[in-house]
Amino acid sequence: MSNSSRSRFILAAVLALAAVATASCAPPALLSSADAQPRYEKLAEELAQTLELQYLNDPWVFTGDGDSEVQAVDHGTKCTFYVASRGSGDDVASLAGGWDAVMETINPVLAEHGFSEIAEEDSIAGGYTGISSKDDHGARVRIVSKGSTELSLSADVTDKDC
Repeated sequence: MSNSSRSRFILAAVLALAAVATASCAPPALLSSADAQPRYEKLAEELAQTLELQYLNDPWVFTGDGDSEVQAVDHGTKCTFYVASRGSGDDVASLAGGWDAVMETINPVLAEHGFSEIAEEDSIAGGYTGISSKDDHGARVRIVSKGSTELSLSADVTDKDC
């Protein structure tokens, strides 16, 4: 390979790597709260039902007032949609025999709703354990346990007034 061919090959490889790196850093395509609400409330309900049927003795209850809401975050610079969080007095990870079993149970539900498969536990301080997943719209579902369990889901949205 001549020096000019080698140089062109190296330049092409560098440009290809830069394109891949840039594409993977693209911001998610946010939804409006009107579009996010039915999508994410349905997912939260299906996850809660799946986990309750499979593992829990203590049913899920809404934490707070039980309403989903849009709130201003980052000093009012953006809006985030929060699905009403649910909690159970049971520790789902303990009842399931560990997070691996929970992941295996809920990954099909997550995939059906466009969320990534969960393959490992999150690193959480304070003795909590948990798992989380995101979708292409930047939404994050999280299940956390420490004697009891909480299921939460949030997504930044395109709304300007919140």
